[in-house]
Amino acid sequence: MRLSELFEDAETSAKERQFQDAWTAAGPMLKARGIPPQYYGKVQSRAHELAISYKQDVDDAISTAASEVGSKISAKSQATTTQRIQTPAKKTKDISKLSKSGKRWGNQYYSDPAQAGGIQGAVAKASPKAIAKKAVAKVDKEVGDVFDIEKALAKGKDKRSTR
Repeated sequence: MRLSELFEDAETSAKERQFQDAWTAAGPMLKARGIPPQYYGKVQSRAHELAISYKQDVDDAISTAASEVGSKISAKSQATTTQRIQTPAKKTKDISKLSKSGKRWGNQYYSDPAQAGGIQGAVAKASPKAIAKKAVAKVDKEVGDVFDIEKALAKGKDKRSTR
């Protein structure tokens, strides 16, 4: 009799050997279920826990663990694909931009608020900027008429031709 047989539980070591044999044979089954190789360790640890701790059959434990890990992987992949699908692409042509007045943006001519009628026009006409523009325009017209050489020469020609 060996010393290891005295200290080891014979049932556990036999179950461990069965698990290792079944795990080696489970490679094609894991590929068929679409489980990536980086997750094989998680499947193996969960299957080992089910087989040894919960005393399930070794093949059932591996199959159950593969199903659990496979469902978690598919849930993660579906969550990432739904996040990509839910973000809509911007379509600038479909979005119509309207100003507060209801006109479309772009290629608009400038409209002077003082030209508008009603209260808005009255307020715009009474603004200091509008009053200053009117005053400058009147002064410019008076000064421009005095210094306009063409008008001065035209008046003189008319007088000469009448003589």
